[in-house]
Parts: sequence; C-alpha cells; structure tokens
Amino acid sequence: MTDLGPESFVVPGVTGFWRAGDRPLESVPVEHYTAADLRFVPPPPIVADLAANHHWLPLADGRVLLGHKHLAIVGCIEQPSTPLTTDWVFVDPPARTESIGKSLTAALAATPVSSVDLSSLPEVEREQVAYWQPATVGELVFHRWD
Repeated sequence: MTDLGPESFVVPGVTGFWRAGDRPLESVPVEHYTAADLRFVPPPPIVADLAANHHWLPLADGRVLLGHKHLAIVGCIEQPSTPLTTDWVFVDPPARTESIGKSLTAALAATPVSSVDLSSLPEVEREQVAYWQPATVGELVFHRWD
C-alpha cells in the first residue's frame, strides 16, 4: 500500500460541488469500482441517493465499499443499520481496491479536517466545507451534502 497523506484526498472535485457556468466534474461510473475482483451483493433500493457523492457497493463480507463519483477514491465502512445514517465506522478497504483508485484507510478517514490544508480546493468547495463542517477527512470525502 502506498503511503498517502490526507491532503492527497482533499483535492479539487472531492466535495462534488462546482459553480454554475464552470465545467461539470468528470464522473467515475459505478462499473469502474465493480471491476475490482470483489464479491458484491445487490444494494438496497433506497441507496439510489442523488445527493451522495459516492457509489454504495455492499460487499459479501458485510462491509460497504464507497466509490467516489468524481475521483477514483475508494473507502470502506462497516455495514450501518441503514444506508441513510452518516455515523459510519470507516475500515481499511480490501487490498484489491488499490488497482481501481486511491484507498482511504481507516486512519486517514479519521484525520480531523481541522488538521488538513484545504487551500488546494476551489473556493466553492471550501465554502461547502465551511457550511457542512465535516469533522473528519472520511466525512469530507464521502458525504450526502445537498
């Protein structure tokens, strides 16, 4: 596993926001993540969450793989009681996900946003971070802000 710092995940596009008139962000389709050699199970229908900036991919082992919709970043959480909760417990993604994107480890996901340099983000994204006030890098990278 490559050692990446929290700033390597806090890059333009991470929040999924852009200003009207700006070029829309690129999209990373769900198929990019399902190409990993992992055992997936069908997600519950409620997961079609348009406000989410990530794909929700339940794994056969009970965890959920999160695939960012605009950047090739993967995270992994313990299966919550409902997909609509946001008090997720981040765990390390399966090793096989390194071939499909940067892996946000549990330790990096727990990094306080207050300790991360946000200056590389465009103004619109810094405004969203200030408004939504994510406590951790995990909450900043994978969210349902609307």
